Amino acid sequence: MARGARALAWARIVAGTAALCSACAEVRPVASVAPTFERDVRPALEARCGQCHGARRPAAGWSASRFTDVIACIPGSTDGGVPDAGAWPSRLAAALARPDHQGLLDDAQRALIARWIAGGAPAARGAMHPPGFSDPRSADFHARALRSQRWAPMLDATRAEACGRCHEGSPTRPAGVTGAAGDAPSCTSCHEQPGGPLSCGTCHGDGERATPPRDPCLFPGTSPSAGAHEAHLRASPLHASPFTCETCHPSRTTDFTGSHGDGVVDLAFDAERAGDGGTYDPATRTCTVGCHRQGGARPTPAWNELGPMRCNDCHSSPPANHPRGECVACHAEPDATGSALRPGPLHLNARVDLGNGNGTCTACHGRTGDTEPWPETGSHAAHRAPSGGAPVACATCHTVPARTEDPSHFEAAPRASVRLTGAAGARGARPMYDTTTRSCAEVACHGAGLAGTRADVPTWGDPSGVARRCGQCHGVPPAPPHTQRTDCASLICHGGEVGLTPSGPVITAAGRALHQNGVIDYVGARP
Repeated sequence: MARGARALAWARIVAGTAALCSACAEVRPVASVAPTFERDVRPALEARCGQCHGARRPAAGWSASRFTDVIACIPGSTDGGVPDAGAWPSRLAAALARPDHQGLLDDAQRALIARWIAGGAPAARGAMHPPGFSDPRSADFHARALRSQRWAPMLDATRAEACGRCHEGSPTRPAGVTGAAGDAPSCTSCHEQPGGPLSCGTCHGDGERATPPRDPCLFPGTSPSAGAHEAHLRASPLHASPFTCETCHPSRTTDFTGSHGDGVVDLAFDAERAGDGGTYDPATRTCTVGCHRQGGARPTPAWNELGPMRCNDCHSSPPANHPRGECVACHAEPDATGSALRPGPLHLNARVDLGNGNGTCTACHGRTGDTEPWPETGSHAAHRAPSGGAPVACATCHTVPARTEDPSHFEAAPRASVRLTGAAGARGARPMYDTTTRSCAEVACHGAGLAGTRADVPTWGDPSGVARRCGQCHGVPPAPPHTQRTDCASLICHGGEVGLTPSGPVITAAGRALHQNGVIDYVGARP
């Protein structure tokens, strides 16, 4: 090529290069990138709010690091993400409007969050999933995609789209996959409950709470009528222990086999709690179960019926054919009028419990934790452990019912009836008890039928202990033909049952089984 031609070619190259450089140097607007929570909003909130609202023990339970907290609604609202005329109808917006939170975010940060909300408040923009994949309100929410496939990508590790191929915390991990892909988040970063994404609260409640209804802010269209679950699954004065899910529904596992997760709510009432033949009518949304059907005013409450249940709703107060008297005379948890309950484990447990419900006489009679049904009132303690005789059987003074539910067991009288029998009527005595003076008379235990009786009439509840002293029931010594010696030689006549002290004779420990038994025992009378 001639020198002139080469010079012309280089001139053209230089001119073209200059034109290209000039074009590159022009100032052009930068394309706007829509903000996401993970890339833009969370770092801004953590920097400004994380001191109080960090991931660990956040104040008021609101974490600046948790996507679902940031998009949550104001209590009572159902819209947490769509701006209305520039407003932010969310807990975040409400908090930032408070005087003590003024100035936490500058204008640029507030504008960032406003643009994020206006753009649909996406959690992230990944290469594999659409922006709404982490947003429960979005049609692209991952739970909707999983449900349409009966959760197979989450449970079946052999599928090409198995969650465990990219995400830690998935219930299954395909063979050969040893770690998460790139910056793919762990499933447990949101599903923090024990069990991770397989926790019952993932589908049936609100994370920590495995009870319908779901949060209507995050799950629009949630029926508030599911709130009847709360009344059954939380403790209340009507039942101190929450009912389990299995009280009304079949037991489930996390493998989603059978009818689990098919979109149909199955009912199977526990016969022990709900009675035999419990039914639910989906047309009227009413239950017919033993828990409610005990002769009260509301035997078939509707599932979405408002208002608390009262004593008369399930059974009359008192029930029909019930013994008269105050409720507290036989039951531990109601008040005296039968119109309210104290918290306890007995009500709505499928049984009619008396006292503390242990099923023995000590349920009503005796001290807490006692193994014998001895009341602490009056002179019961003196009869339980007499200093001069064996313990007195309950049947000596009272009619002991063969069954707890015997009609004679429940009376309208405020005090137990007294019917003296057994050793009390030994030697032909005709014992009596005066309810007015609360005193016994003609009781063999206290000397009736013995010659030379010196007993005063014992009064129930007398704290002096006079009735327990020797000489109160018979003479010391007894009248003839008993020897009149006062220095009782214990081994001669009574085989060691009577001892002698400086203050007089006493009944020894060995003698208590024989003394006051209605029989005069002496050595010569024994076989």
